[in-house]
Amino acid sequence: MEQVVNHGPQEITDHGRPVAVVLSREEFDRLSGNAVSLVEFMQQSPLFDREDIRLERDSSFPSGGDGAATRFVAGDAQHGRF
Repeated sequence: MEQVVNHGPQEITDHGRPVAVVLSREEFDRLSGNAVSLVEFMQQSPLFDREDIRLERDSSFPSGGDGAATRFVAGDAQHGRF
Protein backbone atom coordinates (compact mmCIF):
# COMPACT_ATOMS: atom_id res chain seq x y z
CA MET A 1 0.00 0.00 0.00
CA GLU A 2 2.86 2.35 0.75
CA GLN A 3 4.11 1.95 -2.83
CA VAL A 4 0.66 2.86 -4.15
CA VAL A 5 0.38 5.97 -2.01
CA ASN A 6 3.95 7.14 -2.62
CA HIS A 7 4.61 6.00 -6.19
CA GLY A 8 1.26 5.58 -7.89
CA PRO A 9 -0.69 2.58 -9.20
CA GLN A 10 0.93 -0.85 -8.86
CA GLU A 11 0.36 -3.70 -11.29
CA ILE A 12 -0.47 -7.17 -9.99
CA THR A 13 0.52 -10.14 -12.13
CA ASP A 14 -0.40 -13.81 -12.16
CA HIS A 15 2.47 -15.90 -13.49
CA GLY A 16 3.84 -12.83 -15.25
CA ARG A 17 0.51 -11.87 -16.82
CA PRO A 18 -1.00 -8.50 -15.73
CA VAL A 19 -4.36 -9.14 -14.03
CA ALA A 20 -5.10 -6.13 -11.82
CA VAL A 21 -3.96 -2.71 -10.70
CA VAL A 22 -3.97 -1.33 -7.15
CA LEU A 23 -4.37 2.41 -6.87
CA SER A 24 -4.90 4.93 -4.11
CA ARG A 25 -8.38 5.94 -3.02
CA GLU A 26 -7.66 9.47 -4.20
CA GLU A 27 -6.75 8.24 -7.68
CA PHE A 28 -9.78 5.92 -7.77
CA ASP A 29 -12.14 8.77 -6.84
CA ARG A 30 -10.58 11.02 -9.47
CA LEU A 31 -10.88 8.39 -12.21
CA SER A 32 -14.37 7.22 -11.27
CA GLY A 33 -15.89 10.67 -10.95
CA ASN A 34 -16.45 10.36 -7.19
CA ALA A 35 -14.48 13.53 -6.58
CA VAL A 36 -17.56 15.78 -6.58
CA SER A 37 -19.08 16.81 -3.29
CA LEU A 38 -22.59 15.82 -2.31
CA VAL A 39 -23.76 19.39 -2.95
CA GLU A 40 -22.23 19.39 -6.45
CA PHE A 41 -23.78 15.99 -7.15
CA MET A 42 -27.24 17.17 -6.09
CA GLN A 43 -26.90 20.37 -8.15
CA GLN A 44 -26.15 18.26 -11.23
CA SER A 45 -29.45 16.42 -10.85
CA PRO A 46 -32.05 16.95 -13.58
CA LEU A 47 -34.47 17.64 -10.70
CA PHE A 48 -32.45 20.60 -9.41
CA ASP A 49 -34.50 23.84 -9.37
CA ARG A 50 -37.80 22.10 -10.14
CA GLU A 51 -40.73 24.03 -8.73
CA ASP A 52 -42.89 20.92 -8.14
CA ILE A 53 -40.48 19.35 -5.64
CA ARG A 54 -40.54 20.88 -2.22
CA LEU A 55 -38.84 20.17 1.09
CA GLU A 56 -40.68 20.42 4.32
CA ARG A 57 -40.01 19.60 7.95
CA ASP A 58 -41.74 16.57 9.41
CA SER A 59 -41.66 16.53 13.21
CA SER A 60 -43.05 12.97 13.45
CA PHE A 61 -39.58 11.49 12.80
CA PRO A 62 -36.64 12.10 15.14
CA SER A 63 -33.43 13.49 13.72
CA GLY A 64 -29.99 14.54 14.81
CA GLY A 65 -30.39 17.86 16.52
CA ASP A 66 -33.46 19.96 15.99
CA GLY A 67 -36.09 17.26 16.48
CA ALA A 68 -37.36 17.43 12.92
CA ALA A 69 -36.42 15.35 9.91
CA THR A 70 -36.37 16.62 6.36
CA ARG A 71 -38.96 14.90 4.22
CA PHE A 72 -38.88 15.04 0.45
CA VAL A 73 -42.27 15.54 -1.10
CA ALA A 74 -42.63 15.33 -4.85
CA GLY A 75 -45.73 16.41 -6.60
CA ASP A 76 -47.32 18.23 -9.45
CA ALA A 77 -47.72 21.80 -8.23
CA GLN A 78 -49.46 22.87 -11.42
CA HIS A 79 -52.37 20.46 -10.81
CA GLY A 80 -52.33 20.61 -7.01
CA ARG A 81 -51.27 16.98 -6.55
CA PHE A 82 -48.69 16.20 -3.90
